[in-house]
Amino acid sequence: MNRKIKFSFIALTLILVLSIPLSGCGKKSASNSGTATAPRVSEENGSLAAQDSAVENTADATKTAEKQKETNNSKIIKTAEVDLETKNYAKAIDSILSTVKSKGGYIQSSKSYGSYDDNSRGANYVIRMPKDYFDEFLTNVGNLGKITSSSTQGENISSQYYDTEAHLKALKVQEDRLLELLKKSGSLKDILEIENQLSNVRYQIESLTSSLKNWDNQVDYATININVHEVSVLTTKPVSLGDKIKKTFSDSLKSLGSLFKVIILIIVAIIPYLIIIVPVSVITYVLVKKRKKKD
Repeated sequence: MNRKIKFSFIALTLILVLSIPLSGCGKKSASNSGTATAPRVSEENGSLAAQDSAVENTADATKTAEKQKETNNSKIIKTAEVDLETKNYAKAIDSILSTVKSKGGYIQSSKSYGSYDDNSRGANYVIRMPKDYFDEFLTNVGNLGKITSSSTQGENISSQYYDTEAHLKALKVQEDRLLELLKKSGSLKDILEIENQLSNVRYQIESLTSSLKNWDNQVDYATININVHEVSVLTTKPVSLGDKIKKTFSDSLKSLGSLFKVIILIIVAIIPYLIIIVPVSVITYVLVKKRKKKD
């Protein structure tokens, strides 16, 4: 009996001793397994991050392309106002007109004034210039003399233009539907009602089409209002009181000279009348005096 108990005790001890290494191996295996799966998770996270980055880059590229498209399709009406002084009036006018013609522009209106004799000629031109040559033309004008004043403006009508264009497309779709209904309608009442609606839609289409054409013309051809003045001396900006006094005195002499010219012209104009009026006045005076003596 003692031998059986002793043998059982030894067997239990051996089982416990042998189970310890197996348990350690299991833990190590589990640890190794956990370590092996970690890189896969990291790789998956990296792949997702790369995909997110690619999506963001694509979205940014799309937004940039849309903005670029909007910029390229912007509808901007350009206008300019320029005052030009020149000592060579004829050359300046010829250069302006030839440049307008060579660049595909045209003169919308023009007027001239002044006299060649006193170097007081001037002209005003309303020019329609293709928008691509707008800045170039203004630069060339500056080389013809001295620009005393200038201003440029740009009115962006993109929003109202594209809204009108979209409205026009919707009206054309409505027109097509009304035409289809007109083919299928049978009663006279329905036909008259559809034709009335069709007439109203077509009127709106013509009005919007006209507005778009007008805007296209204003956008494609910039408007430049240029005033050309002939002068003997180009205007310089006074930098001191002495310069201001000198300029004022010079302007006064010019005005006085112009006044003398006007007086001389008036006298010359009166001379023919004096030739008749003076003798008649003298004869009348003599006759009246003689009659008084007789009385």
